[in-house]
Amino acid sequence: MFRYLKNIGVNHDDSAELRLKKFTLLIIALCCFIAAPIWSYSYYLMGLTTSALIPLAYMLIIGPAIVLFAINKNERLLLNIQLVAIFLCPTVMQWLAGGYLKGGVIILWAFLAPINALVFHDIKKAQFWMAMVLGTILCTGFFNGYFEHWGNYTDRSQKVLQITMNLSGAIMVIYFSMQYFVRTINKNNSLLMQEKEKSDKLLLNILPAQIAEELKANGKTHPTLYTDTTIIFSDFKDFTQFSELFTPEELVGELEECFNSFDEIIAKNGLEKIKTIGDAYMCVAGIPRKEDDAEGNAVNAIMAALEIADFIEKIKKEKNKAGKVFWDIRIGVHTGDVVAGIVGKKKFVFDIWGDAVNTASRLETCSEGGKINISGTTYQLVKEYFNCSYRGKLAVKNKGELDMYFVESIIPEAIFDHKSKYALI
Repeated sequence: MFRYLKNIGVNHDDSAELRLKKFTLLIIALCCFIAAPIWSYSYYLMGLTTSALIPLAYMLIIGPAIVLFAINKNERLLLNIQLVAIFLCPTVMQWLAGGYLKGGVIILWAFLAPINALVFHDIKKAQFWMAMVLGTILCTGFFNGYFEHWGNYTDRSQKVLQITMNLSGAIMVIYFSMQYFVRTINKNNSLLMQEKEKSDKLLLNILPAQIAEELKANGKTHPTLYTDTTIIFSDFKDFTQFSELFTPEELVGELEECFNSFDEIIAKNGLEKIKTIGDAYMCVAGIPRKEDDAEGNAVNAIMAALEIADFIEKIKKEKNKAGKVFWDIRIGVHTGDVVAGIVGKKKFVFDIWGDAVNTASRLETCSEGGKINISGTTYQLVKEYFNCSYRGKLAVKNKGELDMYFVESIIPEAIFDHKSKYALI
């Protein structure tokens, strides 16, 4: 039944909020329409014949309005008719019944007018109708002696019945209508929160948490200088040649498997992924947290780089055993200052800039398959934690000659001594 009623007067492009309002309005109108003959017959039995005609008049007014609403699917006409009718009919019925002492409190039904206006219009219109109801109640009380000439005196049991019917009827219609409205609002709010959680999760997949919160709060972010960060650049050696041996689907699948594992590794070591470009992968330690801890950031980055290299070596061995080819990875690491922020207004991305970024990229280019090539700056920060081999000063495009080192292995004792500080193992 309710499923059928929910579709009455609804257009396919109506929003969820408008559908709820239409259904609530329809329920209130139908409840009043159904209650009208009951009140009419009850007042007729009490000898209040003139008052008994008013609910029938309400039915003649609101009935066609409901039918028209079902046809043209425009709730405005039904709403306005309901507001006027539900205000005037109980008021006139109260007067014709002989005021408060003879007619009970049937005027309580007029309170549905400001309720309807509050739900379906706005607060100003609800205040207007509330003032109308209160003014009418006061006027009825002031002229109650005059209205008593219009009604017939009823005995005590009839008065009790009148008051009981009007109180219970009006309160039930108001409560159950508002209960459905509030329940649906809560359900919609719950769905809205679920969608918000999805959008927040999607945003966190694109931006660092701190940057995402700033963007949500202010609608924009400001570029920030981060000192003592350590940048990792990696790409796959001879990727272009190897890619010709894979179908497009296989190639994307292999990259996805590698990059998904990289994401897990760097997250475990406290690094932030910046971006991927083709087969290149870039991440950084020390962003977005401004820790000013050059040593800790560098150690974290090297630990992540070692895990990445080990992962690729493991995959390569498995592929070779199966008679398949797989690429080597080259990794470059450098420590320095960067500026970080969001680029663009649409399809924005979080990125980093600075000489340290360019240097890390050059170090990756100068690396070898399966090796982690670090700068002299990074080496000075991590030499107590890792065994490294000096490569000498190598020429770098636009940078001159740089000291470079290959990271060979971890120094277990040193890493163990600092694991609580850097949370590495």
